[in-house]
Amino acid sequence: MHRRADSQQRTALLVVTVLAALMLVSGCGVVTGWVEGKVRVGRLLTSWSQADYRDIGRIAPEGSVVVATEEQRAEWLDRLPEELDGTGMAEANLRESFLVLGSYGKCMEESRVWMDRRRTAVWLEDYVPRADRGTLCGWSPLTIDVWQVPRSALRDTPAGELGTREPN
Repeated sequence: MHRRADSQQRTALLVVTVLAALMLVSGCGVVTGWVEGKVRVGRLLTSWSQADYRDIGRIAPEGSVVVATEEQRAEWLDRLPEELDGTGMAEANLRESFLVLGSYGKCMEESRVWMDRRRTAVWLEDYVPRADRGTLCGWSPLTIDVWQVPRSALRDTPAGELGTREPN
């Protein structure tokens, strides 16, 4: 009786081990794409730089901003000076996506947008790619990035109700 139970346990352990190995080899996993409870979402739609418009600080958001409605988009487009091209933002399909805006000083920095595991918050983060770390710049022009995120990334929280900071 004990031999049969031991044999079944070994078989079950072997099956679990093989399945885990197959998942690793194939790139599949339970948390594929997730890093520390967050996942990267969206694509960069457009950027505006202080190099193109000296007074960009007057319109730069503090922190991340979600633009989920036509009214919110119209407010942002109305704020843009004619030196900055708002075409990408104006043409984004807000029925299928929403926008995330944020500003940062750009030397070698790039931006990315994260969403938390519960899909209740979204935020723009600037970072320096590993290859560019240690680069010194004489000027880091203020930059506003606009990201487009598909609404399919959401669960129950409407885009307009998303938090804009990484949850603790």
